Amino acid sequence: MAKATPIKRLEPGGPLDDNARKILLARLADVLEWLPRARTPTDVGGFHDLRIAVKRLRYGLEFLRPALGKKKMKPYLKSMRRLQDALGEVTDVDAYVRRLKASEAGMPDDAAREGLRSLVARLEAERERRYAEAIQYLDELRDEAIWSDLIRELQ
Repeated sequence: MAKATPIKRLEPGGPLDDNARKILLARLADVLEWLPRARTPTDVGGFHDLRIAVKRLRYGLEFLRPALGKKKMKPYLKSMRRLQDALGEVTDVDAYVRRLKASEAGMPDDAAREGLRSLVARLEAERERRYAEAIQYLDELRDEAIWSDLIRELQ
């Protein structure tokens, strides 16, 4: 799992809104770093790391938005919730498939293994559908310029 970018120049006695901006800009930088890897359907680890980065940004927005204006941060928080959900639907299927494939060797007979392979194939098709939906939402966010808008709000 990707580590969060350390936050530099926080001022313990400084204004909350300044520190909140620094924290959220660092979390946003993590999201932007992982975005390109999400475009590779087979990069399961990169996709998972993007989900974790989005989760950190979302929780930061939830916790710190009172310091920055609840109304102003609301659309960003709503978008991060939806994105985290979409990414999570893909990574959940990835985890199921990984566990099922690992259990194949322990199946008692060929019929059980074939049944397991059939289930894995259905889940992999479901993953493709969910992946396409997640990428479509990422494209919508890009087209809406959410990332550059959030950077502007936080600077």
